[in-house]
Parts: sequence; structure tokens; C-alpha cells
Amino acid sequence: MNEAQAYAEKLGRWVGPIGGAVFSFIGAFWIGRSVAGGRLAQGTLFGILVALVHVALLVAMQAPFQWLFVRSDAGKVAAGIAGGWCASRSRRGAGRAQR
Repeated sequence: MNEAQAYAEKLGRWVGPIGGAVFSFIGAFWIGRSVAGGRLAQGTLFGILVALVHVALLVAMQAPFQWLFVRSDAGKVAAGIAGGWCASRSRRGAGRAQR
């Protein structure tokens, strides 16, 4: 294994979980701003859905269990909750709920 491949594997342990959490936050925020109510619940459900897709891919690839996957999926759910919460606090989202 050359140095570049070793570095890519090491970096991938950070990029994947962080990227998944960012995607989960942005997706939950976007969905939360487009619904009339229940933004926090929608964000939570989006985070859970993203985590379940990740688990399904891991099972399909027959990947061995690693605690990194658990922490990564917990981060996705937490980011979904945070995205839903931010959507419920946003001015634009609040205006849509009153219409």
C-alpha cells in the first residue's frame, strides 16, 4: 500500500461522517422550511432515513462492524434534528407556517 492510499483511507474516516452529517443537516433544513408544521419531526425523520440508508449500504457490502459507523449514524440523526430545529426558527419558514 503506498502512502497516498494510506492517507486517503485515514482521511476517509473523517470526510465520510462529516459529509453525511452536513448532508443530513442541509436536507432536514430544506425539507423543514418547505413543510407547514412539524419541522423538528420532519428533520428527525430525515436524519433517521439517511442513517438507515447508510446501514443498508453497509449490510449490502457486508462491511464488518465498526464503532465509527455507529457514531457516524448518530451524527446524521443529530444533524437532522438540528436542521429541523433551525428550520423551525428561521424567519422564512415561520412565515410559511402562518399562511
